[in-house]
Amino acid sequence: MFIYKLDNTTEIIPKIQGMIYLTNYSTNKDVEVESITGPAIYQVPTFKIGKTDQKTFLNNVATTKSPFVEFISNHFFNNANISNC
Repeated sequence: MFIYKLDNTTEIIPKIQGMIYLTNYSTNKDVEVESITGPAIYQVPTFKIGKTDQKTFLNNVATTKSPFVEFISNHFFNNANISNC
């Protein structure tokens, strides 16, 4: 992966396919994403314990093209293939 930084902007160019985490959920810092371009870029449906409601999460799972989902709590996170959920 190539990472270029210019002022407050970071450009990420991956060498291979896979997940790229743009937000670190273990911190309280938010990341602002101005644009994402490229083939097959999908937001992973994420269930945060105590923050995400089940109906919204299940709707996101039903409508995403992402092959993955993610579960996050205060001390644990897991991503799983949707076909295994």
